[in-house]
Amino acid sequence: MARLTLTFLEHCKPELPVGDTVYTLRVRQDVAGGSTAPASSGQPQTLPDRFEQTLKFRLAAPSRALAPGDVQAMYPPAGACGAFEDVVPHVTLTNPALPWLHDQPVGAGTSPQPWLGLLLAIGDEIDGIRQDNGANGGGLADGTAPAPGGGACRTITIPATLSGVIVPDRASFSVLAHVQETSQGTRSCLLASRAAEPGQMHNVYLVSLHDLKEPGEEQTLRVLHSWRFTAEDEKANATRKAIDFERMFSADVLDTRPLRMVWQTPSGEETWQLAQAACLDAGYVPLEHHKASGAQDVAWYRGPLCSAEPGDHVADTRRSRVSPKELTGVEDISLFAATELGRLLALSDMAFMRDLTSWISGCRRATVSRDEHAALAGLPARPPRLDRPFPEAFLAGMAGLETVPFRYLVPDPRMLPPNSLRYFRLDTRWIRALVEGAVSAAMATRPSRDASDTISSTIDSLLRVFAGDRGAQGRGAFGVLLRSDAVTAWPDMEVRFLSPKEFIDPTSDEVREDFGTPAWRTLRPAPGVLMAILKDEVCNGVGFRLPADRAHFSTGGSDDWRGIVAGSTNSADLAAQYVDLGHSAWFGLNPVPVTRGDDDPDIYDNRLS
Repeated sequence: MARLTLTFLEHCKPELPVGDTVYTLRVRQDVAGGSTAPASSGQPQTLPDRFEQTLKFRLAAPSRALAPGDVQAMYPPAGACGAFEDVVPHVTLTNPALPWLHDQPVGAGTSPQPWLGLLLAIGDEIDGIRQDNGANGGGLADGTAPAPGGGACRTITIPATLSGVIVPDRASFSVLAHVQETSQGTRSCLLASRAAEPGQMHNVYLVSLHDLKEPGEEQTLRVLHSWRFTAEDEKANATRKAIDFERMFSADVLDTRPLRMVWQTPSGEETWQLAQAACLDAGYVPLEHHKASGAQDVAWYRGPLCSAEPGDHVADTRRSRVSPKELTGVEDISLFAATELGRLLALSDMAFMRDLTSWISGCRRATVSRDEHAALAGLPARPPRLDRPFPEAFLAGMAGLETVPFRYLVPDPRMLPPNSLRYFRLDTRWIRALVEGAVSAAMATRPSRDASDTISSTIDSLLRVFAGDRGAQGRGAFGVLLRSDAVTAWPDMEVRFLSPKEFIDPTSDEVREDFGTPAWRTLRPAPGVLMAILKDEVCNGVGFRLPADRAHFSTGGSDDWRGIVAGSTNSADLAAQYVDLGHSAWFGLNPVPVTRGDDDPDIYDNRLS
């Protein structure tokens, strides 16, 4: 696998400037030999030997507002509260040439001047954003047209006393804008001229520099994007640690185990205690079970995420294969619950029920018509022609566990407590029962053989695509569940798996970005929970990493970041000197003894009916 790289470029200047420049496009086509064509009057018409067309146009660029997709990422995140002291706020734009689309006066350096800048206001230094109808009858001070619909312009006013503090000189903006080239794409990035201070609330403004005045004068600038964050004081250690990537993934914070019930080792050697322990080790949990008769009982349940090898048996010292019922006398309702859940999910989606019922009816009619035609003509039967496709999109969402409620995936909160990493294998038998239950909800009568064959092949295909089905025993793909605040703080976090041939050195500080297999599929089944699945592989390690294009910038504790910016002449060198890429964490996956944990029912419903 190619190593991820992050390259800083000075700028990305467009070949054709935008603005008042008028471009002329002339097109000419010569026709050799001449030609005639019939006219509407019936008389032949001679065509000219040369066709010419002249077009004039200007190139427009955003000036008053940005498109919704122009801003790719911000750091610190909007609304975040954490250890951001000495962090240089920055914004990443999807268009690498966006900051240099408009021509700006060139300062002392030779680099093109951007028309966008990032300003940082600490505390209540300025009043904030206000709505301005603009000058020149709704237009802008630089003569550009107002936004479509005549909307108001968002501006900030910086007093003359703070102008030199919040707003750097024009030449400094050229070293605060650069381009980042990564394996994920090329984007532009803008840095602020100030670093965050602890114990303060910060407002960040992406502004247009069209109306920029000399330092020391009152500035009124248009705001194209804004957000705010808070840098915690150094004394707030708990909050500081909660937002730090390395801290949240450290061994003393994140608990790594198989996905199973957290229980306490039996004190005695009683047979019933050992039997229950064997079922818990296999990933089963005891739940209240409401029978169809109305009676209440207790039953074993295990979802599609198994801590042991999938199957309807558990490990026992006396027998190699034994079911939970044989071992404990308690019923196992796992597959029954999956089938019933599939039926309920299907019945709750009227569009799927209508499409599947119509497809089954159409398949039956087509089969009858085909057989009658073959009998009359004396021809061999052929597959029927259907007027509509099989509605498998709904079933694909179920096979991929996207529509399965979280309490059916992890039925007990002690299986996935806060700050935990759990690994599992998919049980394709459970997923098959789920999908077959959904299909059975629409079958009022026995379907034709052709319909049954199509349904069976579709389910087999969905299991191979979404679960990595390896056979009748239900052995599916390998995966991990992560429950941590890091899932919410960094939603674009990358997940990579390591094979047994790849060695993990826990003491190494190297950022392992040159090996590992990317996650096959990632899901977020509950708030703060990330599920990553690796298809058809044996795995002994998993890693979490921030993408290379989410580079963070820090002054390294320097108190003279403003002076550093003023003394720099190259934006790429400045960015490379203060970039922070050390955001990754790797874990070996080996079973360890489990201990009792605390209940956390916020995202669970501990009852199956």
